[in-house]
Amino acid sequence: MASHGSIVREEFLSYTLQGTPWQDFEWLSQVVYYGVHRMAGWAGLWSLKVSLMLVSAGVLVATLRLYGVPGSFIAAGVVAWSAGNLPRADLRPEQFSVIAFSLLFLYLERLRLTGGRPGPKAMAAVFAGFSLWTNFHAGAVLGFFLIACYLLSDACERRWSEAVGVAGLASIGFLGTLVNPGGIAPYFVTLEHWGSKTDLSRHIQEWSATTFGNMFHQPFWLVLAVFLVAVVLRLWSAKKRGAERVGAGRFPTGPVLAAAVLGLVAVRHVRFGAFFIPLAVPLILHLAARSGRLAGPWAGRSAAAMAACYAVFLGAVVARLSWPGFYDARHVPVAAAEFAAANRPVFEGLRLYNPWEWGGYLGWRLGPWHKVFDDGRYIFHSHLPEIGEAVKSVEKTRIYVDKQGFDGLFLRNIKSQFATRKAYRDGSTKNFMRPWYLFSFPKERWALVYWDEQAMIFLDRRKAPASWLASREYKWVRPHDDEAFAEALERKEIPAKRVAAEARRHEDEVRLMGAAKP
Repeated sequence: MASHGSIVREEFLSYTLQGTPWQDFEWLSQVVYYGVHRMAGWAGLWSLKVSLMLVSAGVLVATLRLYGVPGSFIAAGVVAWSAGNLPRADLRPEQFSVIAFSLLFLYLERLRLTGGRPGPKAMAAVFAGFSLWTNFHAGAVLGFFLIACYLLSDACERRWSEAVGVAGLASIGFLGTLVNPGGIAPYFVTLEHWGSKTDLSRHIQEWSATTFGNMFHQPFWLVLAVFLVAVVLRLWSAKKRGAERVGAGRFPTGPVLAAAVLGLVAVRHVRFGAFFIPLAVPLILHLAARSGRLAGPWAGRSAAAMAACYAVFLGAVVARLSWPGFYDARHVPVAAAEFAAANRPVFEGLRLYNPWEWGGYLGWRLGPWHKVFDDGRYIFHSHLPEIGEAVKSVEKTRIYVDKQGFDGLFLRNIKSQFATRKAYRDGSTKNFMRPWYLFSFPKERWALVYWDEQAMIFLDRRKAPASWLASREYKWVRPHDDEAFAEALERKEIPAKRVAAEARRHEDEVRLMGAAKP
């Protein structure tokens, strides 16, 4: 986009869907990331990440001040917000959506508490805000969900004047979302995601369920539990004293409904937690304050105790993590990509399989000469069920590979083994555990040309020059085949000198490729 000065409208990064229409609904986020990275590198992107999270925290503080929450509890709210955001703290377009969503919530709450209606300036701001939002990320649809909850609340409580104002916000916001290169197309992208949610939750971690076993997810469960308790206690308190029907004392039905729905959805799909937390945390303190539960000395002590517990928890989390620098290369095949780049004449033009989560990196590092099989974009969602089925057995893997016509494969180096039995000339036999890839990719057709602890590269023998394969193939030094390898070496079934040379080449190759910086 920077080079051509135009928005991308067709797929160009893959060989599977090249030339098909693609709605790049996050184009503005991409331009921002590109500009920051070009000016300041990975450190700049880290700074951007911190800045975006500080903006979100600032909106949270503004919301708590709107509620009149005391300063010490504002600090407690920021702590709870920080804890709940642990699973979603990556730098991604979603962060722009979270900021926009939080700002919309703040404005809707100001209207609810004051009983006001949006004026011309506010309408213009909403129009501009939704226009920007829909170009940064497709999460603008969650803004309409939030507005719908307020509208439903106003209608059920017969506050028609407020309902008309909120409906006006929805209308002007919808018009704003049309100011993007695809017009109404981002809504179809959202529908596609929703229609694929079952496959997404099965195959993609960020769409999977929130689990208590994941340490990063545990604060979410605490916030959800405290939120539900706060709602119940506020309703019980209102029933005892008689609920106030106007102004600040009125039960916040709209935002509570939105937070409850998002919280329950986040239980099934972890990524929705990023939108639940900015609603739940301020609402917990708002409801507690209206119930008189922030006045006693025990409340402050409880908040301090929770902050201390979070500090201990965060310390335990940090102790379990390693910090490789601004860019964590452990999640992408950096060295394998460098090997392909160093051997570009062999790899260029080949149809190579790559795992879903590696496609973005490979397309960035090896493009434009290398086209990926797929990556994390929505246009490849249809690949997920078929790949999930293919990995269930050796036979299904072979059928899938033949069907796709792959010339080679980037594969994760996973330790999965099958039991085999070797027969000897004297009639004896011996059982071995041997790696999965020997069965899925038999050496008669597939040559292992690169491997490290993270990745393996196989090439179809028919697609690579024989002379190049002769100097690059790993015939004996292979991952997770130690037992059979040692036995064959001991029995002198394989040439010791050639094995030693292959082992030295592997050490040198991994060291050289691993030294590359992304």
